[in-house]
Amino acid sequence: MAEPHLSMTPQRILGAHYRMPGLSDIERILVVSDGTFTYQLETFVREPIGVEILANQLVPLSPSDAQLLNCSQNKLAWDRRTLLRGKETGTAYSYATSLINEEGLDPAFRAELQVSRSGIGHLMAKYRMATFRELLTYHIDARPDYAHHLPGFRDAAFLSKTYRIVFEGRPIMVITENLPRDLFAK
Repeated sequence: MAEPHLSMTPQRILGAHYRMPGLSDIERILVVSDGTFTYQLETFVREPIGVEILANQLVPLSPSDAQLLNCSQNKLAWDRRTLLRGKETGTAYSYATSLINEEGLDPAFRAELQVSRSGIGHLMAKYRMATFRELLTYHIDARPDYAHHLPGFRDAAFLSKTYRIVFEGRPIMVITENLPRDLFAK
């Protein structure tokens, strides 16, 4: 069960970002960071991180997701679900979901995105894609349904952060990263 002062409902990141009661300093830094998360996680856990793709399928966008991606409702987008896993220890550290509007993206980037063991930020760097990350919301999940993918943290509460990636002036991805709060207790 989450602490009473922590919100289970999404809270906007920017605005009162200097408050965020109940979050540790490192959690607050990760929530407001708009850098490549995989690099940050590698630095924190002191091992290289690989991506395990759990699912990658075309789905029709819901009205709210279509609005976030500036697309029409029912347009097809990629629903990508991944684990970020330590390459040395095999520990699953994070569960992420990504909705990707691939329209107008480099075909080689799109193809690699579907099979790559690299994080999205690593691929964008490889393809020299100048992007902007728009911070949206954060919240705490107590015992979420995806926790079984992270057996070392199965009973943990998770800190979830959602942001958009904007490329050439249009949103192309909405990403939610979910981190077990127990990770920051070490």
